[in-house]
Amino acid sequence: MLLKVGGVNQASGRPEGIHWHSNSSDQVYYWARDEDREDIPWVDVVHADGTHTIYKDESIQTAPPKEELRLMDCMDCHNRPAHIFRSPNDLVDAALSKEKLDRTIPYVKRNAVEILSMTFKSKEEARAAIVAEVGRRYAKGLPEDRRGKLVEDIYAIYDVNNFPLQGVHWRTYPSHLGHKTSPGCYRCHDGRHREEAGKAISHQCANCHDFIYQAHGDAAYGPVTYETRPFEHPGEDTSDYETQLCSDCHNEKVGWYPGHVDGKRDPNARPKEPEPEAAPEPEAAPEPAPE
Repeated sequence: MLLKVGGVNQASGRPEGIHWHSNSSDQVYYWARDEDREDIPWVDVVHADGTHTIYKDESIQTAPPKEELRLMDCMDCHNRPAHIFRSPNDLVDAALSKEKLDRTIPYVKRNAVEILSMTFKSKEEARAAIVAEVGRRYAKGLPEDRRGKLVEDIYAIYDVNNFPLQGVHWRTYPSHLGHKTSPGCYRCHDGRHREEAGKAISHQCANCHDFIYQAHGDAAYGPVTYETRPFEHPGEDTSDYETQLCSDCHNEKVGWYPGHVDGKRDPNARPKEPEPEAAPEPEAAPEPAPE
């Protein structure tokens, strides 16, 4: 996936791409209901010619106090420029790509993400829980030494991303850069903020992304083919991604892959856990040859 980060167009002299939001000619003001600036029902775009375009969602009918409007700047997206705490899904993906998790273990990504999505009061409690969960999930079909290695690998991921004594973990400080595990861009680009004529702030993927060829399975670890194509969700999911938001299912309140109810996504549904692989039956001893 390529991001259309943008900047100043050398030919026209005008800013474009994602960084258009913080340019000095067209200014973006917004009003947030909450201190964390995650609930934004009102957006006012002041164009270079002085005209205004106001976008609002259905929850607000009157203009907010002018003194409470904020001029959008870098920090409204880059609110976590350092000390970044990543989601279990992203951490496990990185570990798999660097071969710090054994991807030959059945369901290792799903199980690791579920375990890392749990919250613990101390690192000692976390280690004990990881030992118990790995033992329960791989009681059969995985030798003890490989279970022990998996425990250490999962704990190593947990250890650098969670600080229970300080009350800090990946859910504590959501990043507004993106729109997967927290609303981020979707605070305004959710398709629900509309101007007077009914035009919405777009949430179409192609506005900010170019999707290159998406390989799956073992092919995902090979060379990348740079061929632009429409977005494809991994697996056999047929949900309508033109009308849904990524953060609806991948938000910080969901610790596992969402299940489905009556063909629709249910972010709170836990998928059925697969049965552990059974150990192979020992071969029977050959019968003695007749005398």
